[in-house]
Amino acid sequence: MEEKITYSSNPPKPVQKETAEFRGIGVKTHYGPSASLAAEDVVDYFKSQGFGAEFITRAYLPIEASWTIATTTYPFLSAEVQRVIAIYTSYAICINDTANVSTDDLKGFLARLCGGKPQPNPLLQHKLRFIGEEIRKFYGTFASDMIWKSIIEFACTCVVENEHHGKIIVS
Repeated sequence: MEEKITYSSNPPKPVQKETAEFRGIGVKTHYGPSASLAAEDVVDYFKSQGFGAEFITRAYLPIEASWTIATTTYPFLSAEVQRVIAIYTSYAICINDTANVSTDDLKGFLARLCGGKPQPNPLLQHKLRFIGEEIRKFYGTFASDMIWKSIIEFACTCVVENEHHGKIIVS
């Protein structure tokens, strides 16, 4: 039996809609999170991928933050693209939050990726599948390739952050 999860957030309605001009082209803009995309849409995605209630409960704050980032940073994009951005960002936050327990998984990430081998960390494996299935639907070849490249950099950065936590000083 599936456990019912309740959520604390209610998606705020856009504060204001206006038409702006960008390089002579009229662009509809709205400020505030999109009313057409809710954090629950992102939760539904993770449920559809087999993530259980325990994971979703732990990941709800990152999911909610990702939804806010996607809808407020990119209010001019369709709800469908905002959803993709929110899911991508949710994966990144969740992987980063668990990097301290999965540093070895992250260390071997690139070798497994280039070797066509599965990732032992389910979040990494699901994120790769998501990118492979969804990103090219919305982005061209160059942008998609840069997203792939950013994932490699992200995994390497998580390892450095964990191995040198508190030892790197920015001046």
